[in-house]
Amino acid sequence: MISQQNFDSCMSLLMKHFEKQLDPKVLEIWKDELDQYLTDEDLAEAGRQLILSFEQRYRGHFPTFKQLFDTINGSKESKAVIEWQSVVLAASHGDESKLAYISTRARVALQAIGGLRVVGMAEDYKRAQLEKSFITVYCQSVDKDAKTLPPSVSQTPTVRSEEEFTPVPEHLKQQMEQLKAKLSMNGNGKRN
Repeated sequence: MISQQNFDSCMSLLMKHFEKQLDPKVLEIWKDELDQYLTDEDLAEAGRQLILSFEQRYRGHFPTFKQLFDTINGSKESKAVIEWQSVVLAASHGDESKLAYISTRARVALQAIGGLRVVGMAEDYKRAQLEKSFITVYCQSVDKDAKTLPPSVSQTPTVRSEEEFTPVPEHLKQQMEQLKAKLSMNGNGKRN
C-alpha cells in the first residue's frame, strides 16, 4: 500500500522533472491502481528509474501509467532472477537454511510453484518452466500475499511418544466398524 504523502511526493517530482502537470483526478486513478500492487519503496524506485532513464528529449511527455508500471516490474524481474538463483542454490544443496535471506515475496513465489523440493527434483526443462512461474508470481505478488504462507515449521521432525497420543473414543471405533461392515456388504453381496 502506498501512503498518500509518498505518492504525492513522487508524482510531484515526476511532474517537475518532465515539465508536465497531471489532472488531480488522473492522479487519483493512478493512486488507486498503483496502491493494489506497490509499496512505497516500489514507487520511489520506479520514480527514480524513470528520472534516470528518460532523456532530455522526453521533457513534456510524462511517462504513461504502463511505463511507470513496467519500470517497477522490470526492477522486480531483476530482483526475482537474483532471488531465483538463491532458490536454485538451496535446492541443489537440499539446504533450506540457504533461503534465510530471501524476501517474503520470494517465499510466496516459491510456495506458489510447489516449494524447494519441487525445484530440487526438477530436470532442466521443468526447472526453466518453474523459473518463469516463479518470476511471474514474484512480480505480481504483494506483501499481503504472505498471509497465504503456511506457518513456519521446524525442519527436524517431532517424534512423539506413545503416551502423547490420544486413543480413539469407543463410540468412533464402533461407527467405523459399522461403516466397514456396510461397505463390505455393498461390495460383495450388494445388500443394504
